Amino acid sequence: MPYCIFCTQGQMTPQEFRKECGSECWLPILIFRNPGDQTIVVPVFESREIAKRFARKNLPRDWYCGTLNMRMRDAEWMDNRGWRAIKYNYPHKMTDKVEFDIEILEFEPDYKMTMKIGCR
Repeated sequence: MPYCIFCTQGQMTPQEFRKECGSECWLPILIFRNPGDQTIVVPVFESREIAKRFARKNLPRDWYCGTLNMRMRDAEWMDNRGWRAIKYNYPHKMTDKVEFDIEILEFEPDYKMTMKIGCR
């Protein structure tokens, strides 16, 4: 399954992030909006390493971030909301083309995620 990036936009410390997101069952997923129609686009990557390199190239250093190994349930949840996933095989520099933001991915309390915190 592909990987996506989650990040805090510099709004939380790592400790606050773990406590709040875990207990309230949500993650702030990195997105950008398609310039043409404002569709939410989730960049996804074939490996954790490519996702980490993408984050280093494109996100401010004060944005605490990590990677999430997406599962079918995550992809279906995003698809049901009209979000579009675009897979990148290389960590392209995109900050001059799009403006990054976050959207909230919700999950069930019993849902086991495979995520790795820290992209720097």
